[in-house]
Amino acid sequence: MVNTSQQIGGAIGTTPLNTIATGATTTYAHRHPASPAAGDLPFDAFVHGYSTAIRWTAGILVLAALAATVLVRHDPRHPATGTAAEAQGASQPALAGTN
Repeated sequence: MVNTSQQIGGAIGTTPLNTIATGATTTYAHRHPASPAAGDLPFDAFVHGYSTAIRWTAGILVLAALAATVLVRHDPRHPATGTAAEAQGASQPALAGTN
């Protein structure tokens, strides 16, 4: 389930960032037209588009960290019950006649 969630989240997460980068690149290119010798799009337009997408990503990560900080509660006074040895012993069936 975790692997599936990561794969789907990665696929869905890149779509809006690609749209933001493409939109920023196009807007920059229209506002700063390239000279005929520079080719189709100046490299500055691509840099602007990618840096805009990275800024959006940083903002989203800050919001996600804030949400995790507020929503996830952990009380260190109450450790998780059980130990790894108890969990391993509980997962093995008891043999008949052994106590």
